[in-house]
Amino acid sequence: MTFPVPTAPMFFETPDLQKVATNFISTYLQMWDNQRMDLLSLYTAESQFSFMTDSIQIGEAANAPVNSWNNYTGSRNLKKISGTKQRQAKLHIGQEAIGRAFQSLVQTKHTLQEHPELYSVETTTYPALNGMHIVVHGEFEETGQPLQQQQQGFHKGRGHYRSNNPSQQRGILQKRSFDRSFVVVPGNGGSFLIVSDMLLVKVHSEVPAWKIAQSQGTPAPAAVPTTPAAAPSIGVPGALPTGPTAIPSLAPGGGGVNPVATVLPPDVAAKLTPIQQQLILKIMGETKLNVEFTLMLCEQSGWNYEVAGQNFQNSRAQIPPNAFQ
Repeated sequence: MTFPVPTAPMFFETPDLQKVATNFISTYLQMWDNQRMDLLSLYTAESQFSFMTDSIQIGEAANAPVNSWNNYTGSRNLKKISGTKQRQAKLHIGQEAIGRAFQSLVQTKHTLQEHPELYSVETTTYPALNGMHIVVHGEFEETGQPLQQQQQGFHKGRGHYRSNNPSQQRGILQKRSFDRSFVVVPGNGGSFLIVSDMLLVKVHSEVPAWKIAQSQGTPAPAAVPTTPAAAPSIGVPGALPTGPTAIPSLAPGGGGVNPVATVLPPDVAAKLTPIQQQLILKIMGETKLNVEFTLMLCEQSGWNYEVAGQNFQNSRAQIPPNAFQ
């Protein structure tokens, strides 16, 4: 079987996205390994995080012993969980819930800096939120047990899986492969915010799917910064790389100017979350409605991008001329 384009470990929609995404991922994984809870400053009250496991063994791992997944009892595999309440309980929304989920996962060590060839990064723009979508594939070593044990069920306070044998309550630490998908949007002051974060943990695979065949020639070095960005303290908005390359590729107009400040009145912007601000800008650009009517449309649509677009089309004939820019 052949593909119309050559296999490559990295894909970036634009050179600017390459700079932003590589810095973002490099710093994020470093902090995930060493200062995980500091990452909560990148999540808002509306941010979502979930993780799931795929224990199917394929490729070179097919004959390996059965892996223990006791450390991932909070897995949100929608193919195995059909109940609405259980699905909702395993979707962590807001800093507090996400923080508990972070602590329930094993301690890790990624080697992106030392062995970038073991990782693949794909980055594209995410127009609906004026942000970017980053997908990372790679591996990590489990270095320590979770700081807190996970809870099962959808009733607050219900205990986790227990066994008479303490050694069976915790999973076996080993090397794993993973996929991680982020939706990232610009925050205030040139910082970033994570809207959606999904982690898939899999059986370790020795041969990466993005390995370049010898017939394709020698691959270029992976675009990973040699020096990670400085780790921030909790609560600092500029938690990940900022600067002149961070916003122009994501925000319309370029130049690092925050478009929210130039369009929305300060009293209106102060009442909105960064995600809502970006949604207003997106809809204004597509519908040409002014601020007042765009805000009205978003509120009546429950701040749902698809619903707002449908409502605009359905009522377009009744919209007065003064509603447009």
